[in-house]
Amino acid sequence: MTALVPAPGPTVALAALSRSHERQAPLPWLAYRHTAVLTSAQILSVIGLTGENLPVGFALGNVDDDAPHTIMVVGEPRDPALAALAGARLANVLDPLITNEVNGSHPLQLWVDGSGTVDFLHAWTFRLRSPWLPGPLALVPHLATALDRAKDAHALLRAILTAAKIPGNDVLVNAVEALNDHFVFPLGGEQEARQLPVLLACFAHAGAPVTVPGLATTAVGLIETIEAAEQVSVSAAADPDWDNKTLAKALASFKRLRRRTAKGNPALLVDPTVIERAAKLSGLTFDVTSALSQRHLAIAQAVRLLRALPALPGLDRRRGNAAYRSHLQLQRGLAHERAWRDFPSVIAAGRDAESDAELTAQAHIDAVRHDRRAFAFAESSGQAAVARVLAVSADGRAVDLELARPVSPRSNLNWWWLDDAHAEAIIGNLEVLGGPSAGRHARLTVTAQMRRLAANPALLTGRDSIRLVCLDDTRPRRSYWPRAGGPARFGAQPAWPTPINFSVLDS
Repeated sequence: MTALVPAPGPTVALAALSRSHERQAPLPWLAYRHTAVLTSAQILSVIGLTGENLPVGFALGNVDDDAPHTIMVVGEPRDPALAALAGARLANVLDPLITNEVNGSHPLQLWVDGSGTVDFLHAWTFRLRSPWLPGPLALVPHLATALDRAKDAHALLRAILTAAKIPGNDVLVNAVEALNDHFVFPLGGEQEARQLPVLLACFAHAGAPVTVPGLATTAVGLIETIEAAEQVSVSAAADPDWDNKTLAKALASFKRLRRRTAKGNPALLVDPTVIERAAKLSGLTFDVTSALSQRHLAIAQAVRLLRALPALPGLDRRRGNAAYRSHLQLQRGLAHERAWRDFPSVIAAGRDAESDAELTAQAHIDAVRHDRRAFAFAESSGQAAVARVLAVSADGRAVDLELARPVSPRSNLNWWWLDDAHAEAIIGNLEVLGGPSAGRHARLTVTAQMRRLAANPALLTGRDSIRLVCLDDTRPRRSYWPRAGGPARFGAQPAWPTPINFSVLDS
């Protein structure tokens, strides 16, 4: 899970994209980093056959290193024996990482390049769920052990992928999505077309200390730079040209050398020494290692770009709120649960959905409270407002407001004072008044905490301005007044003449 902020409206997105095109450079979308970058974070890079969910190799490395510390060259991934050995190696790599997370010694965080790799890992788990060996090879002792460990890898991967769906835990982070959440890029089209090399090329063109792996020269113009970066592949699927010209040739040579060395002996065919030697002599080790190193470097540079942003206050608390449920899933992986249940019971699913909604709401509140850009997103969509309090009625039920800008509320119900430090929020229904100053004056009909406000009106009147939002408040509330008012209004909102004053936000 990456940044959890209120989504900006289309008008705001177009205005930001226009500014990015004018400057021909990525611009900050948020003032803070809303995704945790842990010191113990690891980069998981994968390379597979084009069009198939079969790995040719995978690597693991530290985010501060330019090269991975662990590289596994699978060889021929369609070979059941080599597939079992790859799954066993993956289990040996993931087991200590998850153990450290559950024990609290080193938090778990894996970075991958994009959604394609996440989908690849999920599809790979189906291959690992029921691996098999042909008759003669089933009797080889080390293969029988590897086959059992491959099933453990299925549980470990499923545990990570399931835990990653819990809002705010940042166990598995998609680098492309994280960059797009934090920066506006001078690009058109859908986000799915924005590959990691293209995003890095935009930074490199703007003068950032970034190199795009696999891109020998950087063109002078932005368009030429992007077009050149589009030919570079660092995702799980190999580039078809590289696959056909380089990888297929090395794999064919690997299979030929392996069979020649084994001389018909099934035991030698799966001997680790024979496999390693055939991979080196065929050039497969060099090709796969080079590709995995490029992928690792690209992801590492994306992490460093994000880490340069100041962290949003409360990221550690956000991870802590999601830790219990995350640990439950990771413990299932450590227990090597074979019959992994993808669909929980209705009661458990409902409970998890309620918890997800609460975690997301709390993350949204933290975002708009601490990040002025995130607050501006909520304001542009009619979910937040800045106002000056003109008067508070004697009973604390009515608060007259002068809005800093015209507001078309997305919902009239349950507006509350964002910066109130009290355990229970002052909540009310917002009505924008007409008249000569239509849209600039409003009345908040308080439905909770009226007695506290009536006893001390200076809570609001003693401030130059207050921030109101209608986002879900996760604090306990008690209503003193029926929640009357017009129905919530959803859908398209009228465009602001100037949705967000970016020059003020940049200052």
